[in-house]
Amino acid sequence: MAILPFYQILIGTLNADLANYSVFMKDGRSVALNINMRFLSYNPAGKKLCGIFEKDGKDLIGLAGLNLSNLDITPLFTLSDKRILYPALSSDNQKIAFICENKNTGDVELRVIMREEFGWFPMPFVRLPALPKPICFCSPDTLMYTDQNGALTAALVSRRPKTALMQKTGIMPVYHAEAHLSAFFDGSDIVVSGNLSDKIRTNGITALSFSNDGKRLLYAAGTVLYGYDLQKKEQALLLETKQPIVFIAEL
Repeated sequence: MAILPFYQILIGTLNADLANYSVFMKDGRSVALNINMRFLSYNPAGKKLCGIFEKDGKDLIGLAGLNLSNLDITPLFTLSDKRILYPALSSDNQKIAFICENKNTGDVELRVIMREEFGWFPMPFVRLPALPKPICFCSPDTLMYTDQNGALTAALVSRRPKTALMQKTGIMPVYHAEAHLSAFFDGSDIVVSGNLSDKIRTNGITALSFSNDGKRLLYAAGTVLYGYDLQKKEQALLLETKQPIVFIAEL
């Protein structure tokens, strides 16, 4: 196992139905973390982890500060008879978007909760049909998700939500605000757009992320993690694992 020295990356690997998390340090060490959450996402603003954990048969959205020695997860929100997946925290730490699947009907929606004075509460006017795929915020009030037809879609979170088609097909969107770049997977390529455009041919990916400076893409294809320099258009193998990589975040 090898990793380039200028990265410090949190990796999630899937073992059966459980995700195991480790931080690969800049000096080459690997530190295992006990993160009892699924569908993890990371917000570098405030170094917050957001994910889903189960309690009393219900899915709960949890939020935790990144602490390598002790991870204290705060439960925020749950729904009865609903499966909750793929939470994403806004850059201002005031909203969490997530996918909600009705266990009885199978209906899937994008929903949003918002931090208020006495806790986190749903924005009832935001209920957009979606596929159970990852989502991301582009700004505190806009996000990207995959709609019920498989199209990559942008949404404005407001009392009258507005949506706009971005691509006819697209999953796993990521966004880097400072670099003004977005990326997603369309089934055969990773598509990059914004201040520059690119297509990276791959047979499939299991995780996708920008580096902290927005100059590189980090993406996993099963058990292999790659780094891609967006200016030089050069790909580098970063590491290989025994289990499929399902989460990547540079810390």
